Amino acid sequence: MYKVVIIDDNALLVESLQKNIPWKEKNCIVVGTAKSGTDGLKLIQKYEPEINAALRRDLGKSPFESYMCEV
Repeated sequence: MYKVVIIDDNALLVESLQKNIPWKEKNCIVVGTAKSGTDGLKLIQKYEPEINAALRRDLGKSPFESYMCEV
């Protein structure tokens, strides 16, 4: 299985990603989540995940516009 770390300061978004994506069907497992880049880096160093879902938002754009650009 591929290890996944999700990093974002929006707890609701992180929870939604964890619950609404069928990780097992994608041969993935979420090994950790973080609210900051610093905490996320610690998780990345600890688990060495194949996938790092670090979401960011551009200033001057709505959250929806920013996240859609990252996808």
